[in-house]
Amino acid sequence: MVTIAIIAALSNVHAQSGEKGGGSISFKVTRFDPLDRPPPEFLVGTKGAGIEMKIPLTYIAGPFKTTLREGGYLDFWQTGGDKPEISIRIGEEERKNLLLVFYPSKEGFSILKINTAQNRFKGGDRYIVNATNSDIALKLGNMNPLLVKADKTGILHAPKTKNTLPVQIKQREKEDWRLVSTENWYFDRRFRKFLFIYHSSKSSAILFHGVSERLPGT
Repeated sequence: MVTIAIIAALSNVHAQSGEKGGGSISFKVTRFDPLDRPPPEFLVGTKGAGIEMKIPLTYIAGPFKTTLREGGYLDFWQTGGDKPEISIRIGEEERKNLLLVFYPSKEGFSILKINTAQNRFKGGDRYIVNATNSDIALKLGNMNPLLVKADKTGILHAPKTKNTLPVQIKQREKEDWRLVSTENWYFDRRFRKFLFIYHSSKSSAILFHGVSERLPGT
């Protein structure tokens, strides 16, 4: 089962302080929901003039452009609501290359902010979100493994010379590492991928949820 405290901590990793003024913003959205519930729908931005938005599970939607209210807040309204269902603060440096990932919380949904600038997250790369309660290591071919600690994120960069390589994924159990997945991954430079690693709600098995994004001009 996805631990709410763990996945909520991911949001804090990427949270940045807002500013006093409003301003405009461009962003994309997707959703991580192991229960695959119906997609949430919101009006985003100023109440009464917001953008209608349905948050998808299997792809990335956007970009969307709107304005922020005083304090640099982006508001998500339910139809007929008297106050925003969700409000997040967007720092001035976050207003481009921003992906908002909706994930389940006690209140319904919360939001993880990810900076997707292409100079740090390139075509063929995989953005790893570890939503488990233990460390995960991903070893690509003979390369050094990428360690992604519990409730943290990391970027697995595409190999420079090959398009397909075997990958081993291991989970730390106390002082030992347990192999949880072995497969071949294909790296297509036209796409980059967001990979969520989490526990099954019915067992201790490790599961994966992936969402791909095609880069502009490819």
